[in-house]
Amino acid sequence: MIVACVFTFVVLIVFCAVVLRIFRAMLREEQWLPKELVTAKLMFSEQMFSGPSHAPVVARVDRAYWAEDQLHLVELKRRVHAKIYATDVIELSAQRLAVHAATGMHVSIVGVVVVEHPVTGRRTAMRVKLLAEDRVINLMRRRDAILAGVERPEETCLRARCIACEYRNECKGERGAKVYPLIRSTPD
Repeated sequence: MIVACVFTFVVLIVFCAVVLRIFRAMLREEQWLPKELVTAKLMFSEQMFSGPSHAPVVARVDRAYWAEDQLHLVELKRRVHAKIYATDVIELSAQRLAVHAATGMHVSIVGVVVVEHPVTGRRTAMRVKLLAEDRVINLMRRRDAILAGVERPEETCLRARCIACEYRNECKGERGAKVYPLIRSTPD
């Protein structure tokens, strides 16, 4: 009888610990989301979308939430510093173009970049205004022109970006280029 009571007590404690852990994980998830997305419905996660025929772009969406009659894009990044780069805005803008073309759903002009610190795991959410469709298309055309050798790349002031760039060979000795690898044109 005592053994059964002790066993039941241990099982109850383990069960409570598991439930508490799950609850804390859910709270952590809600803590880093902007307040308007805490109760939003997660519509897409880690999903690929293709853009319209006049702007052939392929984009992978980290997360898209449905709230206030529109989709809200969320891009997750792992960085030491919680800051937004131009590439984040361009990436989310390309995603917006592709998601709208693929689903027909209205996608918010404001995106969210969530930066997670690689050591502490602390997440910081920052809102960004996304680029209009014509700006994204112009960037795609410029990228294609640079890769075709029609236009010259512009020099970047960040040497580390140039060194890590997957298009470094295409720059043909240029120090750097404003060519962003997450905007990919599909073959004709």
